[in-house]
Amino acid sequence: MPMPHYAIQLSAAEQQELETLRRAGKTPQQTVRRATILLLAQEGLSNQAIADQVGTSRNLVQKWRKRFALYEPPPLVAKEEVDPRVRLAALQDLPRSGRPPDFSPLARHTVVAVACQGVEAREFGGFSPYSVRDLARLVAGRGEILTMSPATVQRILAALVLKPHRLRYFLTRTDPEFEEKMAEILELYLHPPRHSRILCLDEKTHIQALERLHPTLPLRPGLVERQEFEYVRHGTVDLFAAFDVGTGEVFAQCYQRHTNLEFRHFLRALRVRDPDSRWHLIVDNAGFHKKQAVLDWCAVQRPKVTLHWLPTHGSWLNQVKIWFSILSRKCLRRASVRSTHDLRNLIHRFIQTWNTHFAHPFEWTYTGKPLAVAPEHYELLAA
Repeated sequence: MPMPHYAIQLSAAEQQELETLRRAGKTPQQTVRRATILLLAQEGLSNQAIADQVGTSRNLVQKWRKRFALYEPPPLVAKEEVDPRVRLAALQDLPRSGRPPDFSPLARHTVVAVACQGVEAREFGGFSPYSVRDLARLVAGRGEILTMSPATVQRILAALVLKPHRLRYFLTRTDPEFEEKMAEILELYLHPPRHSRILCLDEKTHIQALERLHPTLPLRPGLVERQEFEYVRHGTVDLFAAFDVGTGEVFAQCYQRHTNLEFRHFLRALRVRDPDSRWHLIVDNAGFHKKQAVLDWCAVQRPKVTLHWLPTHGSWLNQVKIWFSILSRKCLRRASVRSTHDLRNLIHRFIQTWNTHFAHPFEWTYTGKPLAVAPEHYELLAA
């Protein structure tokens, strides 16, 4: 008797999800096989042809075609609200009888409740984070739980994707104009005004002049370069830098302090090098950037000098930060100097080499949500 034919029609979202399952390295092989069966069935192949390609039996192909074709979404969810990928739940094994669970839902809820306690409510004062062994000790003797193994605790947490050992930081946004300021900076990067230079300014403070107690041992076949761990500290240097977004070139000067006096001196030195261009200066919200003397100097230079303030906690928008990272990795990390004078010379030699051989605009990208900029904002920047 011929097997009934179950046609498979997949949505674009379902096809994409099945392809992802097939390519993922951690997908169980049985799930990969079932996903492959559905994708080949979508192409109109017969059960026997699919079985030959997958390396399984025709009955197994028929089984998964039938289960997927007849699958119904959960009754509690309206069909128009169901994600089209919800049908892929048909790829999972059906519940089996097996041994009944050792712990009731109430016991499992107890484990979850203890694991999700806030730091202030935890019973072990100052004991954070909880491991599965800690949780097994804590829940023992609670309610109907006489004892519970760490492995059981681990399975309960894994089923709900709970990871008490993990911690992720977040930063509360305090700038009410964050979006507007960010859009302004991004617009400068994407559509710089004509006949103008976009300069990102910032300071890398307290660069230590470190001298290693013994010379660095050079690279040899089979041996990496080795550096003495102990060092002598000969003071610090503050670096003021301006990164040209259009060319990638850097102008920088070293100082002993970082106050508005040094900042104004740096701006004047930068202006002497390029007295005729129109500047758009991108700066952060450091206190000495907003000193009245600095604002007065910029006001005198207008319209050739325009300040653009980064949003609070938006230092990632400043491209000179990328160059500071390059400076640290390529120059400072392995340096050994005997004085701040030697450190200054080292930094200036690196900048000269960078500007001569390596300067280039950064391919700076933004991967967050799309930003909408008001039309009047474009007109302001183009002016």
